[in-house]
Amino acid sequence: MGAIPNTLNSALFLVGFLAVAGLSSCGGTQEAQKNPTLPPAAAPPSALAQAEPTLTPVQSPPGLNPLPTQSQVVAAVPMGRKDPFAPIPGTRMNPSPAKRPQPPPSPPPLSLPESFRFTGVISSGGGGEAIVELGALSGSVRPGDIGGRTTQLLPQDWKVVSINVSQERLTLQKGERRLTKSL
Repeated sequence: MGAIPNTLNSALFLVGFLAVAGLSSCGGTQEAQKNPTLPPAAAPPSALAQAEPTLTPVQSPPGLNPLPTQSQVVAAVPMGRKDPFAPIPGTRMNPSPAKRPQPPPSPPPLSLPESFRFTGVISSGGGGEAIVELGALSGSVRPGDIGGRTTQLLPQDWKVVSINVSQERLTLQKGERRLTKSL
């Protein structure tokens, strides 16, 4: 049991010694405290003006127009408006009805060629099919069929969107427009 107090005394002595050594090293010398080091003083503005190089104008080669000076460029640019939210002179906030842009004319109604006929629907394999005729051709079409690409039974670029067997309806699409035919 006597070894523990000796170890504790040694540890306390070591901590105390390090604390004293650390605090004394932060103090510095008395001479350094009497004469603190100051940062160098800033140069007076007159010295800075003398240190900047001056630019001499360069003569333009014959046949070329000389470039404007900096002051000429700044003077040529108008600066700001008295009221930035005021309307621009020469414009109106609400144009007269005659000058308003007119909406584009509505497209003509979508219609199928006279040679196209929707004659029936059948249910096969869980999906519906429509029986159609286009000119002398007849057969069935399914959703996703596109005229001129996957089938000749539809007009060019017409697509079968859906077939409702129970209501006997065929929905076709051309571009973004749709048309539904019923039996």
